Amino acid sequence: MNRKIMAMVAVLIMLALQLQVRAVPNNQPENRFGVQIEADKDETVYISLDSDGSLGEVNVVNRIKTPVDGTYIDYGIYESISSLSREAIYEIEGDKIAWLLEGDSKGFYYQGNIKGDELPLNFRVKYSIDNREMSASEIAGRKGRSKIQIEAIPNPRAKKRFRDKYFYQIQAEIDLDRCKNVQAAGATSIMSGRTQNIGFMLMPDKRDHFEISFDTEDFAFDGFTITSMELDIKNMIDCDLTEMKDGFQQLTHASQRVIQGTDELKLGMEGLARGIKDLSHGGKKAKSGLDRLNDGLTDYSGGVTELTQSAKRINEELEKLDQGGRILKEGFAQLKGGIESGFSKLGPIIPALLPAELTEMANQLKQGTGWLAEYEEGLNKFTAGVSALSAGMNEFYMGMLLLESSGGMLAPGLDRIIEGMAVLTDGLTEAAGKVQILPKEIAKLTDGQTKIKEGLEETVKVVGDFEMGKLSEGSTPSFVSEKNNPGSLQFIYRTAEIGSKKQVRPKIIATEEKKGFFKRLADLFKR
Repeated sequence: MNRKIMAMVAVLIMLALQLQVRAVPNNQPENRFGVQIEADKDETVYISLDSDGSLGEVNVVNRIKTPVDGTYIDYGIYESISSLSREAIYEIEGDKIAWLLEGDSKGFYYQGNIKGDELPLNFRVKYSIDNREMSASEIAGRKGRSKIQIEAIPNPRAKKRFRDKYFYQIQAEIDLDRCKNVQAAGATSIMSGRTQNIGFMLMPDKRDHFEISFDTEDFAFDGFTITSMELDIKNMIDCDLTEMKDGFQQLTHASQRVIQGTDELKLGMEGLARGIKDLSHGGKKAKSGLDRLNDGLTDYSGGVTELTQSAKRINEELEKLDQGGRILKEGFAQLKGGIESGFSKLGPIIPALLPAELTEMANQLKQGTGWLAEYEEGLNKFTAGVSALSAGMNEFYMGMLLLESSGGMLAPGLDRIIEGMAVLTDGLTEAAGKVQILPKEIAKLTDGQTKIKEGLEETVKVVGDFEMGKLSEGSTPSFVSEKNNPGSLQFIYRTAEIGSKKQVRPKIIATEEKKGFFKRLADLFKR
């Protein structure tokens, strides 16, 4: 009887409570504690993915701060709602959720299941053994060189803030008892006992792919865990981001000037290469000319020697002719003197000695001795000319001797010049060959400097993104509703496991404790 009475009392109490709730106006949920508070909360979005990256469930765990008793107002459209920390009364009106909560420093947690078509990133996962692509069900337990590829694809339907400001850490745990020779290009790797923890960093709004490969006798994979949050760099580093951005911009401008200078250097080197090439050709021609000059000098030296010998013979003959002229002059002088002396002595007695006819001829001969003077004058001129010619030829001969000796001195000097020109030509040829390469190498340097400049420009953009962080854009947006103002928002993706390995990851979503109505009612009255 008592049990029936108690049951009836309980039913009456339940009905009274339901009537009381229904009596509350739509715009004013029941506030048992008399205070209505906008929820100060944090949001964590848990996304369950299949092994190939296709979307499974999306659950949002909300942590509401409850410093005092009151009715806490939150917003969101959920397919289902459940408490994760303790039982609480709530009422839903449209997208408005009113929670009747006690003050608790630990806060209050509840979970809501939603559709996930506005997730900032979608993922695609592929598996292969020995370069043969397989599905997750096919690859489980297989042997061979394994490869796991994950591709991150930005979702254009997601909010711009989520695409532009959220960084991602893609993590995987590799069991070293199963896997050997693990490779993951571009990843950070931390050894923890028999587990190798691999992490990839993904920048905001970037499409990228990552790869892990290993040898295994029994393929199994715990799946990827992908965490994402908005980094407020301004609160993480002690520097002026605007000043940092300006510094990188100055570096970018400076790198542009370096590129321009390098381009000018390239043009200069191309001109230098052409000049050295022309100089090399000129050196070869000069050496060829010197070779011909050397041959000509040899011929010239032979001609000078021959000419010197001829001059010597001529000089000797002229000396003989000069000597003969002097003898002839002396003989003629004696002849003239004898004739004049004879005529002067015999002149008076000639008529007595000779007949008349001969006397007349002798007188005529005496009168004609004037021709001796004329002849003597001509002979003097002749002998003087021969003497002068002999002296001149002697000087010419001495000059030819000097020229012949100087030609002998010129030949060794010319040989050294030719040898030096040969060395110079070879050096110019080698230099021309090397300098021809320099413009191409400078072009490579320009390409590298261009990449540095592009990297600096990208850095300026990244720093600009940091500069436009939460402090400049206001509070963190809610994934669930624009009416919320969460203190933080994180995304956690998890792909399904493959293989028979024992599940080691904790469950993302807590299961609500199953309680009957009377137990809930009793708990409510204990408050």
